Amino acid sequence: MGKIKVKDRTMAFINSYNYDKIGSVKKAIRNLLQLESQSQIFGSEGAMIIMTDVKSGMDYYPSSPFKVLTDKQREAIRLCLVEDRTESEAADQLGISQQAVNACVNSGVKRIRDYLVTGEMVEPVFSREETMELIALYRRGKKPLEIARLLGKSPRTIRNKIKYLKAKDQLKRSEAKVGPLGD
Repeated sequence: MGKIKVKDRTMAFINSYNYDKIGSVKKAIRNLLQLESQSQIFGSEGAMIIMTDVKSGMDYYPSSPFKVLTDKQREAIRLCLVEDRTESEAADQLGISQQAVNACVNSGVKRIRDYLVTGEMVEPVFSREETMELIALYRRGKKPLEIARLLGKSPRTIRNKIKYLKAKDQLKRSEAKVGPLGD
């Protein structure tokens, strides 16, 4: 999508947004409400374009057939960047550590940037239902290759998710049956 300059004659509102840069994406998210008023009140076409791009990257539209962000990423970004709360306040509200909030915001902004630059999702996000299905299949002794086929994901993605769930101690089964990752 590249650079877009927004200039509103009435308010002399000039901002440059370069979607290739993380800081610029954060700036667009922080200015979301200002962009929305620019597009609605003054009919600024540039503000409307940026606002629509950022909102689609943040999964703002419920009719969207895909998700760019996880629920935690979306909430952390909304609290920290849109509502301008501190990471500490966001951590209290989300029930996670301040470091986890920081990680959610940073990884979420990177995902939005990737979406804005390429126009497509780089890596699919696991929904809660898919994660539960993966856990159930793994506990039944299914191998990652078979789980990948059943869930329509790549074997590498499945193996990474299994490693992540094991590290979080959310995934257990008898390791003697098939081996550490079921390979």
